[in-house]
Amino acid sequence: MSCLKCGGTGITATGERCSCGTGRTVILPTSMKIPLQYQGVMFDKELVRPDITDEYGKYMEALKDRLTRQAAILNLNVLLCAPANSGKTVWAYTVYGLLYSSGARVPELMDLMQARELMLNYYQEDRTAAELLSSAPVAIIKLPMDLPNKFSETMSTIIERRVRNNGSTVFMFNGEYKDIEAQDRFGKIKYIVGDGSFNSLLVKSFK
Repeated sequence: MSCLKCGGTGITATGERCSCGTGRTVILPTSMKIPLQYQGVMFDKELVRPDITDEYGKYMEALKDRLTRQAAILNLNVLLCAPANSGKTVWAYTVYGLLYSSGARVPELMDLMQARELMLNYYQEDRTAAELLSSAPVAIIKLPMDLPNKFSETMSTIIERRVRNNGSTVFMFNGEYKDIEAQDRFGKIKYIVGDGSFNSLLVKSFK
């Protein structure tokens, strides 16, 4: 018999793990092109590298909970800066898995250039993917180490389009925020930095 609280999925209606202990593994559709090493893996703050501050794991858990609760109706835009191999990709697939298991549509985990190409080719190519990028409740986008010119303008455009659909956007970067500032040739990212509400971007940088 399935659990009455989670229906056997292991995830309650608020996006939290159910106390019944079943359904711990969240399966995402193959169309999302998930690498084998990430399939069925769940983020856990206890498994974060010990050389990274404890605040990082706690924040990632709290952010996951906020993004996957159906009651979280206000959009949040975050730039997560943390070292490579700190669990950001596992965290991203965990968030997507929890959302998908609750019935939400989620886009692929993509990088900034992929997102930009989707927006530029909205009418010519994969319109379905472009619409999903704009309308999904949560979109997670990776920033490349070698940032393109006017990357802050691209981030701002993505945020603005998604805010119109009440969507939350998370950008992930392998490094510190100061590394991003050093590549901001036109010095414009500072104009969208704020508390993460409306069209602003909340920066969380961890060493």
